[in-house]
Amino acid sequence: MEDIAADVQHHTLRPNQHAQVPAHIRRPDYADDGYPDSEVESRQQKSVVQRTPKELEGIRAACLLGRQILDQAHAAVKPGVTTDEIDRIVSAWPAAEHAV
Repeated sequence: MEDIAADVQHHTLRPNQHAQVPAHIRRPDYADDGYPDSEVESRQQKSVVQRTPKELEGIRAACLLGRQILDQAHAAVKPGVTTDEIDRIVSAWPAAEHAV
């Protein structure tokens, strides 16, 4: 039986040093401790909100943009391409700046 462990490369995990989140993007409440207080306490967890046509249009546009960004990431996935490189590619994609 072939020893596949011989091909495994070991790396030290580190925070993504080059990814800078723009200051105008608000940090979520779970960014520091992992607990989503606002989501747990949200009234939306207990009711169904009826959206206006304009809100639905915005939701659809956000979903389409998310799909396009995921497609860019998927296209970059190849052997030897790091997740840091995929993050850089996706972050540099012009439409990604509109995702906030």
